[in-house]
Amino acid sequence: MNVWQDRHIPLEGAFNFRDFGGYPSRFGGAVRRAVLYRSDGLHRLSAADRARVAALGIRTLCDLRRARERERMPSRWPEGVPVERLHLPLIGDEVPTSRERLAVEGLGRDPQVARAVMADIYRRMVSEPLAQASLASLLTRLADDGAVPLLIHCSGGKDRTGVACALILSLLGVPEDWVLADYLASRELYTARIDLGRAAGQVFGQLGEAGDAEAVRPLYDVAPAYLACAFEEIAREYGDVEQYARRALRLGSAEIERIRANLLG
Repeated sequence: MNVWQDRHIPLEGAFNFRDFGGYPSRFGGAVRRAVLYRSDGLHRLSAADRARVAALGIRTLCDLRRARERERMPSRWPEGVPVERLHLPLIGDEVPTSRERLAVEGLGRDPQVARAVMADIYRRMVSEPLAQASLASLLTRLADDGAVPLLIHCSGGKDRTGVACALILSLLGVPEDWVLADYLASRELYTARIDLGRAAGQVFGQLGEAGDAEAVRPLYDVAPAYLACAFEEIAREYGDVEQYARRALRLGSAEIERIRANLLG
């Protein structure tokens, strides 16, 4: 199911910038277009990119990256365009990155090991206290219609952004197949552009051989099994996404209804 072509906003410095509205909801209607956006890092935006982003009228910018990522790669937001900036990390600076785990922990060059690392990260992104606090703040902000249009981003726009957007769509009643299709669009828009040989060199400290490139591929991919890990963690502890929003993220019925009223049409 190809869902990204009419949602993708082509930019020179960000590859995974897109509207994630337009999906049908079991509550009736569909997620509104031009109110929810998702992207990879904004630190490479060109002047032309910034002009195009400015025209979207985005009011709220949600950055899911670690503090050290933000310091190293500050977002290049259009000058003179006011925006509310929210720093809502899903993973703390004290937690090793997937690349660090593969290299520093000596986990080796087996792709299956990298897939296990990614599965663990996805579970953490819905279960760790920091992640839950950030997701709660994000959803609470969406209960205010003055917060949209809103843009969510991380570095690749696929993992942290993928989990956050999947949770939002699920809370809005979007069927699972559409949620998954939106998540998997990052494979064509982001993963396909990665030079895996270069990435392997960065992970293992040498120019990557063919086998090394395959060993790191799972770190840069999106896979149904990854997202399933997050949702299985939610189901195991809370039953479903709405109960997760209520019990883990402490959202009340009124807030959930406002989110749906603001974002469905």
